[in-house]
Amino acid sequence: MRKLFPVMAVCGAATIFYGFYGVIRAVNAGGWPVAEGIVTVSRVEAAKAPAQSPAHIAVIKYVFEAGGAKHENDAISFGETDSGHLSQA
Repeated sequence: MRKLFPVMAVCGAATIFYGFYGVIRAVNAGGWPVAEGIVTVSRVEAAKAPAQSPAHIAVIKYVFEAGGAKHENDAISFGETDSGHLSQA
């Protein structure tokens, strides 16, 4: 048991750091400039998953202009957040 404690402590610290990092990114994003955009694609797709657990993903694409340049992206959140459940897509 004593040999596992350092490993568990490092894993716990890494998890806490990752959580705080996400909070810091979200707080900083609140100060970002706002740009109007157009959603070009919005649909839910079935993802490949084991037969006993169907998965779904949201496919969102949008365009916006910032700093005189046109940008296109599909990011809707920081990091990977999809659960695969239809209600979350």
